[in-house]
Amino acid sequence: LSMALWSYEKEFKIWNKIAKDWETNLGRKKYIDEGKIIKRINNQTVDTAVRNAQVVTFLGHKALASNSLTLASEIAHQLLEQNGGKIHIAIIWYQKDDQVKVRLNSDGKVDVSKLAGNFGDGGGHKASAAFKIKLSDKLPWKVISGKMS
Repeated sequence: LSMALWSYEKEFKIWNKIAKDWETNLGRKKYIDEGKIIKRINNQTVDTAVRNAQVVTFLGHKALASNSLTLASEIAHQLLEQNGGKIHIAIIWYQKDDQVKVRLNSDGKVDVSKLAGNFGDGGGHKASAAFKIKLSDKLPWKVISGKMS
C-alpha cells in the first residue's frame, strides 16, 4: 500500500481524491493492488541487480558491486544478506552526468564511512556512506568475479 501511495504526486487535489477513495472497499483495494504491482516490479529490479553483482576488491576489502540508479538500499541489503556472511560490503554505483556516484553499505563489520572518506567529499556512517568520483577516473575497485559465490 505504501508503495502505491508513494507513487502519487504530493498535491492536495490528488490526495483528497485518495482520501475519498479510501472510504470504500473498492477504493482501498485499488491502492492495495497498485502497491502489489509496484512491489513486484521493485523486487524484480532488486533481484536483477543482485544477480548481476560482481565480486570486487575495494581498498583491501572484498565487496559486492552492482550498478543501479534505483533501490540502492534494497539491493545492498539483499547483497549483504544473501552472500552467507562471507562479504561485508556492498557497493551500489551509477553514472550521473560527468560523475560516478558510489554508495557503500556494510553489515556492521566494516566502517564504510572510513572507506568513503578516502574520496574527497566522501563520508557517512559506519553502515552506510557515499562518495563521488569523476567519470573520467578509473573505478576504485577491481573485479574478481562476476558471481556472488
